[in-house]
Amino acid sequence: SSRINSIALIHTKLYQQQSLSRLNIQEYIEQLSVHLLSVYNIGKKDVRFFVQAQDVSLDIDTAIPLGLILTELMTNSLKYAFVNRNDGEIHIEVKHEGAKDYELIFKDNGVGIPEGKLTQTQETLGFRLIHSLTRQLAGIIQYTFGEFSMYNIRFKGQV
Repeated sequence: SSRINSIALIHTKLYQQQSLSRLNIQEYIEQLSVHLLSVYNIGKKDVRFFVQAQDVSLDIDTAIPLGLILTELMTNSLKYAFVNRNDGEIHIEVKHEGAKDYELIFKDNGVGIPEGKLTQTQETLGFRLIHSLTRQLAGIIQYTFGEFSMYNIRFKGQV
C-alpha cells in the first residue's frame, strides 16, 4: 500500500544520508510524488508537483506522520482532483514557523469537492487519518474546498 511505501521511503532516505536522525523533507516529498505518480498511473495526464521545503529537515517521529499525511493528500488529488482534465498542479510547501513550529500548505488546482460531497469526504478513512495524524503532531488543520482544495496544517516538530 502507499502508506507502507511512504514509511519505507523515509527509512531509505535516512540510511542514504549522513544523519539517521533527521530527514530532508524537500527530497522526500519529491521522491514520494514520483512514486505516487507511478502507482496511480495517471496515464496521459500532465500533473506537475511544485515542492518548496528546501531548508526543512525533520526528526523521524515528525517525518513519519507528516509523510502519511502527504501520502493521503497526494493520493486524493491524483485520484479525484483531475477527473475529466488533461493537466493539473499540486503545490506543497513546508516551512519553519519558529523554533519548533512548522507549517504544511498543500494545494491542488483540481475540480475541488462539491458542497454536497463535503460531508461524505470528511467521513472517509483517509480524511480521518489526516486528522488523527495532525493531532499526533500536536497540530491544527484548516482546509478550504471549492474551486480548489487547500489544506493548511500547523504542527510541532522536535529540534
